[in-house]
Amino acid sequence: MIRSYRQRGHLIAKLDPLELLKSDYLDELHPQSFGFKKEDYQKKIYLGGVTNRDYSSIKEILAFLKKTYCGPIGYEYMHIQNPTERKWFRDRIEKSNDNLNFTKNEYLIVFFEIRITIKKRKTVAFMLFFSLLFK
Repeated sequence: MIRSYRQRGHLIAKLDPLELLKSDYLDELHPQSFGFKKEDYQKKIYLGGVTNRDYSSIKEILAFLKKTYCGPIGYEYMHIQNPTERKWFRDRIEKSNDNLNFTKNEYLIVFFEIRITIKKRKTVAFMLFFSLLFK
């Protein structure tokens, strides 16, 4: 369930401050799709440090995951191939009360990572355009 929120939570993030667009709830994020029942919501389960806790109830986990991944900022980072970078990003998001508390150097790294991704996508689109044009 936690991994599903990390992968798909951004899809139902509240990105529209005027609430003009409705985001559909994803069934795959519901605890019942992982075998949890309503009566299980109050039981404590062992997490072993995942989401920065040793023990937590399903209700507490859901509140944390919704606040972290489905709030006004949607995080999409599970596609990052490097496990060290992915863990750094996850720790930054999950272990901090202020998720956007980056140092100046970290901010620059994230900014340039985004710029590089955008340039790669533009390059691929440009190459696709020319391949279709000169077919």
